[in-house]
Amino acid sequence: MDYVDPSTAAGISDVTFGPSLGRHFGAWHDLFTLLATAPTGDYDPNRLANEGRNYWAIQASWAWTWYPRPDIDLSGLAKVVWNGRNPDTDYRSGIETNLEYSANYYFAQHFFVGVSGFWHSQISDDKQYGRPAGENGNRINEVTLGPQFGWGTPRYGAYFSWKRSLYSKNTLDISQLWLNTFIAF
Repeated sequence: MDYVDPSTAAGISDVTFGPSLGRHFGAWHDLFTLLATAPTGDYDPNRLANEGRNYWAIQASWAWTWYPRPDIDLSGLAKVVWNGRNPDTDYRSGIETNLEYSANYYFAQHFFVGVSGFWHSQISDDKQYGRPAGENGNRINEVTLGPQFGWGTPRYGAYFSWKRSLYSKNTLDISQLWLNTFIAF
């Protein structure tokens, strides 16, 4: 395989697109989304690093936020991803599920502190040449949890979150530090 230095590799990755429909009912807000990821990123099966994955994927998700009190929010996202087959390697990742969760307390001038995490799991085996990949189908299973802190209004904001892997199988066992920003339009 050719080595591609990630600090010098450049290009547009795969493009994800699709419709979303949101609802607001007082203290309850939710969003339904159906997305497709097209294999538009550059891909070479002989390279270690690629901008694209070289296969289509379809994703359905439901996200929600509930404010039981004005200073507390409970949020989540449930997602299912159906991955296509990479025609260059005949590899197909299994069906993935993801459940993200967070709970936040708002204090002084839109600042908040809370906890967040996710559970990422596969419900079917990865396959290559029609057979399960690896010894166990390479099924990913991971659970994370950690603190978060930020500032936000209903229109825009930013927050830091640190997630520690509590359990991981067939994926990296790491801690993650995220900076998330958002803007409503």
